[in-house]
Amino acid sequence: MSSCKLFGHGPQRRAFDRGFTLIELIMVLVLLGVLAAVVTPRYIGFVEQSRDVVAKGALSEGAARFNMGYARYILDTAKKPADFAALADTYVNATINLGDWAVGLSQSGSTMTIGAYDNKDGSIPNAITGLPPGTARVSNSFSWPN
Repeated sequence: MSSCKLFGHGPQRRAFDRGFTLIELIMVLVLLGVLAAVVTPRYIGFVEQSRDVVAKGALSEGAARFNMGYARYILDTAKKPADFAALADTYVNATINLGDWAVGLSQSGSTMTIGAYDNKDGSIPNAITGLPPGTARVSNSFSWPN
């Protein structure tokens, strides 16, 4: 019987035609495991940082809508609103649905608070009164404009 030397079959196979050894495969798997162990925590950290940045963007959107409602109230009535309740009926909702985020606005005394709430499931609708359920991811407070 003759062997075909053209394709590396038969008794005279070259050393590089043998394939990978078990040790080489195990080393590759160990290196991939080490890389995954190093990269995964950094990826999770980046995801959390990006969520905070997006929440701050939603907070800015809520502040802009509050400012627009405040200015529109002054233009319509030629006077400043006494409190947030004067704005909440027509000019600014207390809860603003921004898609994946909702912004809640509330007043306590002379302090206004704006908070960004996670709304991935879309369960937080626009509302004239009341804050979204849960805890705001980020929030900011400021004095009622005089």
